Amino acid sequence: MADWKDNKNLGPWDFVERGSKFGYLNNPNWTDQQESVDFSENLGYSIDSPTHHSPCGHWHKAKWYDIVGGKWVAAMQQLGTPYIYLYNVPDRQVIRIDTSETPPIVDNVLRLTPMYDLNYDMGYGTPGAQRGGYCMNSAGTKIWYLFIESTGTRTNAELIEVSITSYYMRKVKSTIFPDLMSPGEQITDGCASNTHIYWSTSLTAGRIIRIDTSDHSIIDDHYFNYPIEGCSTFHYDECIATICASPNGTKLYWVYGRDHTHCIPAYNACQHIIEADFNLLQISDTVSCSTGVSTPAWNNLIRYINRYILEHHAYHPSYGPLTKYNLDILVEDFIYVEYLQNILGIIGGDLYTFMHMNNLGLTTYLYQINFDDMTEVSRLDVSHYTGHIYSSTLDWDRSSVSVMNTQTKRILLFRYNNVARRNYAAVFNAAEEFPLVCDAMFNRYYDDPTRGPFGEPQIWPIKE
Repeated sequence: MADWKDNKNLGPWDFVERGSKFGYLNNPNWTDQQESVDFSENLGYSIDSPTHHSPCGHWHKAKWYDIVGGKWVAAMQQLGTPYIYLYNVPDRQVIRIDTSETPPIVDNVLRLTPMYDLNYDMGYGTPGAQRGGYCMNSAGTKIWYLFIESTGTRTNAELIEVSITSYYMRKVKSTIFPDLMSPGEQITDGCASNTHIYWSTSLTAGRIIRIDTSDHSIIDDHYFNYPIEGCSTFHYDECIATICASPNGTKLYWVYGRDHTHCIPAYNACQHIIEADFNLLQISDTVSCSTGVSTPAWNNLIRYINRYILEHHAYHPSYGPLTKYNLDILVEDFIYVEYLQNILGIIGGDLYTFMHMNNLGLTTYLYQINFDDMTEVSRLDVSHYTGHIYSSTLDWDRSSVSVMNTQTKRILLFRYNNVARRNYAAVFNAAEEFPLVCDAMFNRYYDDPTRGPFGEPQIWPIKE
């Protein structure tokens, strides 16, 4: 018998791969599978009829598709699922990565718009990748991106809303805001409540824009008019650099900085942590001051975790306190760590953070910190996996893109190879000594519509 490999594509019919097909609910090849029964019941059809075929939707063959390498920012996790989401800057795509696989796979890609050039804004300062023009709701079903495009005299913005309630992400709404900001004004951070999204900008005197999630109308464009110290041209008074919302939907928190060290006589550089309600009415102002020159506040980061406020105060030149605030009793615990981290999240009783310096030759670390007493449990030098070890070449972009998935207990650090034009992710277990799982190149994505992000049945259009 001749080897079939020698006779491929030979025969009386066309050997062309077929695409998606519509099938029938009572096909005996699959009716004995529980997932098929569940699928049919969800559609309201019976698979028991022996007399006729009931149309159900379509069969879809999973495929691999190539990914054009692009620099990714805006890493965030979808709570309760193994998924994380990134924004691919050159290709203007939202990319979903399944962290339960080894190595992780890209299993969904959504192109947001073909209209944007590279005049984008995804965050303020260096780096801005871990904050900026994106946020996700607490249910993990919506992502919002606020893109900025300068017109020369004013700055327009476009708000894009992405739904992720089914396997395929969908762009469900897009809203243009003409002349939203002045030239040079940027989005510094964003967060969401159950009904509104909030964006802070780089306006020194303080500005937060509140938008209704139902119709994308601007409910409040709030200018706080924080006092600016005019002692010299070297003052470090800063904008609202970072903003977060409590998961219970009742409080907002943000940070801005004031530096008085250049006044005569000099006095302390201070940062202000503001607690407010969702109408942007201030409840409290917690002031933290230090001597010396304060690093600009856009290097700070604030997040709400386990009923505490976690705030990293970057302090010149290379370190800063990571502080845990109990705002009810005004008690704070802190640990001094290397300069400027991403607060990845908490698993069990340990907090995980990432130091992401963009400068050449500086060591980057993953940290494991005991959340109760804010003491260091372990740390790992990850410079090799962030591009810093390649500082003498132009092969690698130094990366600040990092994210932890609390369901799979994995930390991913992303970097971009300028020569291969591909993205890589080093994957670590969130555990003591940070065991390395793999170092993966992302060059394709896997399209499999049978796996929904919440395990829900995938409903396809009915064809009569």
